[in-house]
Amino acid sequence: MGSHGVEDSRRPDGLALDDEQRDLLATLDADLRAVVERHPGTRVEDKPAGRVLHTRGLDPEVGAAALESAHALGERHTSLVVTPGKEVVELAVAHVGKGVALVDLAQELGVDGVFYAGDDLTDEQGFAALADDPDQDRAARRLTVRVGDGETGAQFRVPDEPSLVEVLRALLDARREHRPAG
Repeated sequence: MGSHGVEDSRRPDGLALDDEQRDLLATLDADLRAVVERHPGTRVEDKPAGRVLHTRGLDPEVGAAALESAHALGERHTSLVVTPGKEVVELAVAHVGKGVALVDLAQELGVDGVFYAGDDLTDEQGFAALADDPDQDRAARRLTVRVGDGETGAQFRVPDEPSLVEVLRALLDARREHRPAG
């Protein structure tokens, strides 16, 4: 999994981390191993610029205690970027954000439209960045969809993943109907 935009395709190692960030990442690995030992059943996902503590499927009290421990790491290592999600917390050594990554990628590729859907708290960064584009022509060609419950900055909402599949099929059908001949 990626780190929501911190990767740099122009670098041989793919990351734009400095020595201090790399050292903090190593410290974070050790700290999270201790969290996992104290809270059996938790899992750590390695990302290029951070780590994610997962508690999905655990007893809610165990999960909450583990997430609290991870948040405490963020308080202890103040340069970490802490991003809570659904039964997860991401601790990153570099600023990461789906919003910045989405806008940068769209500009880099020169696309004329963006469709973005998501079901997690971190997806709100993407919804907000796409909505905040000062170029109204570009902003008008961006479609955002929240999957599931919760407050959102997305333009639209569907209740679940099968409903999102229906939206994607409808968009594909509309595109086929309005494709220029040639």
